Amino acid sequence: MDDGVLTASTNKILNEISDKLDKALKVKWDTSISGLVGISITQTTNGYAFSQKDLILKLLGLNKSNITAKSPLPANCNLKSNKANELDKEYLQRIGMLLYIAQGLQPNICYAVYYLAQFSMATDDTHWQALEHLIAYLRGMLEDKIIISKEHQGTPNIMCYVDANWGEGNRSNHGFIIMHGRNLVSWKSKRQATVGASTVQAEYIALSFAARECLWLSNLFGNFLHNKTPLPLSDNRMTIGIAKECVSRKQTQHLIWEFNLINEYLVKKKPDLKWISTKDQLADILTKSIGPIATKTFTNLLTQT
Repeated sequence: MDDGVLTASTNKILNEISDKLDKALKVKWDTSISGLVGISITQTTNGYAFSQKDLILKLLGLNKSNITAKSPLPANCNLKSNKANELDKEYLQRIGMLLYIAQGLQPNICYAVYYLAQFSMATDDTHWQALEHLIAYLRGMLEDKIIISKEHQGTPNIMCYVDANWGEGNRSNHGFIIMHGRNLVSWKSKRQATVGASTVQAEYIALSFAARECLWLSNLFGNFLHNKTPLPLSDNRMTIGIAKECVSRKQTQHLIWEFNLINEYLVKKKPDLKWISTKDQLADILTKSIGPIATKTFTNLLTQT
């Protein structure tokens, strides 16, 4: 049994689709929506509010404490694998729950969860302390809700914030956040599969990572938003320059797959690739551990009405 949401531009189209589904499947319909795959949904005066409170409470039930934290990871968190220890199934269980929560509605904890997941096979007390800190952070933001609201001033651009953190470990971390005005659309955080020899290369790989999502979203948005292609925003001017040239050069000659993907996106969709200052780079939280103030600024952006 699966849950889903059906939307359409008119009631006529909605009824036609629902009639066809009824003929093919056994479907139970509800005219209002209150939840979907662990996410609670409430209607506001100007849109919808999304929360994972019930899921987070289930996780918190495994950790009896009232302690809260203001950032996903402790300051100067630099963990090492302890291969002398046996597999900790309890640690794995919590990481699995956190991964589900992060992918569902919490871009602010994505980096922290993936970072802690790297040590799942070789944990010790230091990893547990960092994990407890992350859970304490979730405890402190239990009542926060992601707000999706109508825009008051026309139809805004769709922005794709792209970033990479080169120099941390053997492979860089990269991520992107896509926003439609003030509304969160999509996000991903991942360790790069290809080794970047410099910041420019790491940022270029990150741009290709985001371009794949932008290509898919631009095709999706084309069905109901005219000429709405996600606009990539990077804080590395050299990466932008290389991408705009659409010509393979020394910095990208071993990144042919990434080059072809970026080239296809820029040629087909013609987005205006732009530079953005590091302080305005929303994707920063997906590539590294940031402090309490920057974390709060990011969450305020998503939870404001």
